[in-house]
Amino acid sequence: VLFSSLIFNICPVIDQNLFSGILEKKGVVSSDITILHGIYSVKYLKLVSVPVSIASALSSAIIPAIVFSVSENDFDNANMQIDTAMKFTMLIAIPCTIGLMVLAEPIMLLFGRVYTLPIAVHVLIFGSINVIFSCVTTLTNAVLQGLDKMKYPVIHGVIAIVVHIAVTVYFLNKDFGIYALLIGGIAFSLVMWILNAIVIYMTTGY
Repeated sequence: VLFSSLIFNICPVIDQNLFSGILEKKGVVSSDITILHGIYSVKYLKLVSVPVSIASALSSAIIPAIVFSVSENDFDNANMQIDTAMKFTMLIAIPCTIGLMVLAEPIMLLFGRVYTLPIAVHVLIFGSINVIFSCVTTLTNAVLQGLDKMKYPVIHGVIAIVVHIAVTVYFLNKDFGIYALLIGGIAFSLVMWILNAIVIYMTTGY
């Protein structure tokens, strides 16, 4: 569990080093790099972390029920618990994603700095889709813990970080700027989701 959390928390550190290093080599002044990365780390990440935190709390709550069902070899009940948790997660993630997209401008206005508003709004609109992916990834990590498959979130996290770095570097070199970080973040969540889903299906049939 600790290694899984470490993998999630190390991504912003990797992003900062990649973003600063590559943009500096491209001749972007350090003040612009700081402003752009600030939009991503201070504004965007804090906003999307709110619904993900709610999903994380929900995910933790279902682990005991899944453990009990698996210990009784009742995989039908385990699948029912997973399905219920997935529905509740989507009930949180989808409205939050739509809300962040629709209300991106007034939300970003609360942070001030009107001159960076257009970029900040576009970042939030584009990056909000990752709320859904991150919430499902958090849920599937919890499901794997409940199924006593705790090593898989770590393995999948390492694979996802490698993909994340490759995607981020590629798009930074293609002059996508701050949007490269968003694409890399989405790639990380998608890879984790897909790999976790495969193991869950192989274990319970869900």
